Amino acid sequence: MKIRNGFVSNSSSSSFVIAVNGELTLEKLMDGISEKSFHYPIIKEISETILNCAEKTSLKDFMDNYSWEEEDEIYEDYKFVIKANKNKWNIYYGSFSDDNGGIEAGLCSTPINFKNDDFIFFSEGEY
Repeated sequence: MKIRNGFVSNSSSSSFVIAVNGELTLEKLMDGISEKSFHYPIIKEISETILNCAEKTSLKDFMDNYSWEEEDEIYEDYKFVIKANKNKWNIYYGSFSDDNGGIEAGLCSTPINFKNDDFIFFSEGEY
């Protein structure tokens, strides 16, 4: 029998990719959300968390530093980044961790796949 001494973590994290026409700003993340909306405070907090976790990257850095795996969801990141590069959009990459609690923990476990004419957000959810 083995006995382990020390801390054991069950934490999870989730990476995400954002491709955007222009710079990633709080205003772009909250596009169309009225300050009068009941949901405005939580959407603002979610958007601020995403903005704080996102780091602008180049296609080369993304391709060199990404942890590639043979999974369909991982391949989706690649397709979004290639499309963004062809459109001369900016690419942002980041991750959420449930270690940080709160909004970030919720985003860590939530798969997100959103596209419009000027914005792509992809996160495969918890792993």
